[in-house]
Amino acid sequence: MTESDREEQKMKVVKFGGSSMADAGQYRKVRDILLADPERRVVVVSAAGKRFGNDHKLTDLLYLCYAHVQYGVDCSSIFDMIASRYLDIRDELGLDLALEPELEALKKRIDAKEVTLDGNLLHVTPLEYQLLELLFHNIGKVITTRTLLDELYGVSYGDNTQSLRALMAGLRRKIEKVPGKPQYIVTEIGVGYRLKDE
Repeated sequence: MTESDREEQKMKVVKFGGSSMADAGQYRKVRDILLADPERRVVVVSAAGKRFGNDHKLTDLLYLCYAHVQYGVDCSSIFDMIASRYLDIRDELGLDLALEPELEALKKRIDAKEVTLDGNLLHVTPLEYQLLELLFHNIGKVITTRTLLDELYGVSYGDNTQSLRALMAGLRRKIEKVPGKPQYIVTEIGVGYRLKDE
């Protein structure tokens, strides 16, 4: 291979993601960077990042939406944030790309509110679903036994924790590989329960 052949085959691989893909303005900058050098022929793109300080990275929203789905909790507001970002970028760039049907089809699957774990459908009772939802909305935080009793059974239920322990045991049998050594829902002895955020 001659030096001339090597020169002809030269190309640069570039990666953009995070804040460099955060909005339509950033996409235009990326376009200009690519067009400025013909050797930039391979582009690797990751999810859009923050547009401003209090904004959310799409990767974080996607993980959060996935976690909601894993635990059977509604993620409509998170999904809408993800969809809006992509639709805003498309519209601001004036692209003729029909994203809505794809987003609607995905949303319908999510709205089925099926509890799945590792791709397998789990059959949970309405009370188990409510328990999962409470835990998920407080992911990483301890929810006291008293709070769970009040939320699940009503304030007048009293201090009988046996029903809650039985409910938790039943749920763990469905979602934990080894119910006696839970990896998702951990007991904080003498306090309550916590859904791990790892």
